[in-house]
Amino acid sequence: VALASKVIAEFTARRVLLATSAGVVASVVMALLSAVVDPITDRVLVRRDGLRQAARVRHLKRYIEVNLCTSLLKMPLFEAMLVWATASKLLPVASLTGRAAVAGLAFATVTLPFTNFRYRVSMPTSSRVYRIGPFKAYMPTVARDVVYAIARVSLPALIV
Repeated sequence: VALASKVIAEFTARRVLLATSAGVVASVVMALLSAVVDPITDRVLVRRDGLRQAARVRHLKRYIEVNLCTSLLKMPLFEAMLVWATASKLLPVASLTGRAAVAGLAFATVTLPFTNFRYRVSMPTSSRVYRIGPFKAYMPTVARDVVYAIARVSLPALIV
């Protein structure tokens, strides 16, 4: 109980709340962009439609709904987890990149079912016959999220 109260106390910090707010803004932008781009790429890559035919997508509303829901779950959570992991005194990892890697691993583990749901909804109905479990493609997703988290904490120091 004492450890849980320390974690909750660290999560109420101003930096975590600001990062979560930034994640909400990023998730709306990402959802709108992917709602336009994803249907076109799905039609070109999966259905093998031409680019002109794929650009005439009439069901963007469904993509916006699904992408916005999953993005509003994922992006603020990632921002909060990354800020907490880099500032927390509870993690035994000393280096900043190690802490970012822990945040990326935890984030991928928690949100992979949502990512797979979004992927499943974006596929045409003929491709949905393949069952996609909640933890399908776990290792590539963990690798991507760990690299992204490490880049997020390392690149600002290189730029500035």
